[in-house]
Order: sequence, then C-alpha cells, then structure tokens
Amino acid sequence: MTTPTQTELLVKEAKSAERLEIMRMADQAEDFQAFKKALEERHNASK
Repeated sequence: MTTPTQTELLVKEAKSAERLEIMRMADQAEDFQAFKKALEERHNASK
C-alpha cells in the first residue's frame, strides 16, 4: 500500500465536499422538483 499524493488527497476531499453539499441541498429542498432545480442551477453556475 502506498501513501496517497497531495493531488489524490485534494481530489478525495473535493469529491467529499461536493457530496456533502448535494446532500445538504437535498435536505433543504421542499420536494424533488425543488432539489432538481437546485442541482440544475448549481450545474449551470459551474459552466
């Protein structure tokens, strides 16, 4: 087993943070349509 590189650790943390944000968005959404809209807005903002 090798020690992960800094890049690998940063990628892992970024993915974890993204998952947590999506989970937070789902928790705050009133319904599926609101969650879907929030995901679309997040996606469009990242373009």
